[in-house]
Amino acid sequence: MVDDPQSHNYRRAFARFDPAKVARFGARDVRRLMADAGIVRNRLKIESAIGNARAFLEVRREFGSFDATSGASWMGALYRTRRAA
Repeated sequence: MVDDPQSHNYRRAFARFDPAKVARFGARDVRRLMADAGIVRNRLKIESAIGNARAFLEVRREFGSFDATSGASWMGALYRTRRAA
């Protein structure tokens, strides 16, 4: 991974990519991020990052870990379901 200044800005802005912290971001945090010149200030992308952190935690809570759902067998099941439709 290349550690460029922009990735540092994102890591700082999004709580070092800690999903538990990002999932707790609210309207005040969105306003803070919208004012941060070090990142892309797109409300939809910011809100998506927060929503993704929440979804990540939900998957981890439901399945015990995120890795349990990301293996080849899960992808294979998804592929077979889509092909059958």
